[in-house]
Amino acid sequence: MAGNTVRKIAPFIDNDIFAAESWLSDMAAKGLFFKEGAFWWKLIFEKGEPAKRRYRLVPAEHMELYTITTGEMSVYESAGWHYAGVYQECSSRVFYTEDENAEEIYTDSKGLEFFYKRQRSKVLLPSVLMIALLIFDVYLFCFKGDRSAVLEGINGADAIYILAGTVLTAIYAAASAVNVISLKKKLKSGQISHGVKYSGRLAFGKAVKIALMVYMLLLILISIR
Repeated sequence: MAGNTVRKIAPFIDNDIFAAESWLSDMAAKGLFFKEGAFWWKLIFEKGEPAKRRYRLVPAEHMELYTITTGEMSVYESAGWHYAGVYQECSSRVFYTEDENAEEIYTDSKGLEFFYKRQRSKVLLPSVLMIALLIFDVYLFCFKGDRSAVLEGINGADAIYILAGTVLTAIYAAASAVNVISLKKKLKSGQISHGVKYSGRLAFGKAVKIALMVYMLLLILISIR
């Protein structure tokens, strides 16, 4: 029922799975229970009585993301974990438990290692290229009075607008890269920590995502003017 659901922006940079887990647990304590991910960073919650829940995001391969077999469901439920839905931003399935004695889902790091390798190829190289392009364009535009091929033939106002979008995208890419590097360190140390503090990451992620959404909406309006 629409009146029984709440929509929120996924507040973190997309691959910050540990912060997302802690946040979902805090939402459950307020009576908002994760149901599914939706278009454009939106998450859907169902209202209910506040409960103490632990949430875990389990990375999945792309083709497996929207399906879970009966056998898999039985394995998780026998361990005290229940399937909640798909957290698309982290390409992960979401499980929860209200049993304080339920063992952790991550009995080994294989799933997280797979997630790290996928994020490494998806995030690190594009982030380096994006930041390099930004530095190059800013250098030419601000210090040389020149433009790269990307900005060639674009008038001054539009060039500045494109640079602003590049800056926002580069910030987002850099934050994603930091999360990937952090995950690598955790895997290397063998210490997978849950229940992380996330207030600063939440504020940063929301601010960047809102700025990107405003930028994209303005881009649409400008393109049809």
